Amino acid sequence: MRDQLQERVNELQTEFDRGNERLKALDQEADKLRETLLRIAGEVRRSGAMPAAIMSTPWQVPQRL
Repeated sequence: MRDQLQERVNELQTEFDRGNERLKALDQEADKLRETLLRIAGEVRRSGAMPAAIMSTPWQVPQRL
């Protein structure tokens, strides 16, 4: 019984570690996407390609949770 519990604890720890790694990777991807959106928005505004009505509409790139 004790061996089964230890085995289950080990499985859960492995799953937890994998989940943490995935979360870290997703956070990094979200950061890159935020940077890209900010860069694109800046270029669109700088180029004047965005109509004035849209440019005056307040919007923000979502911040990290």
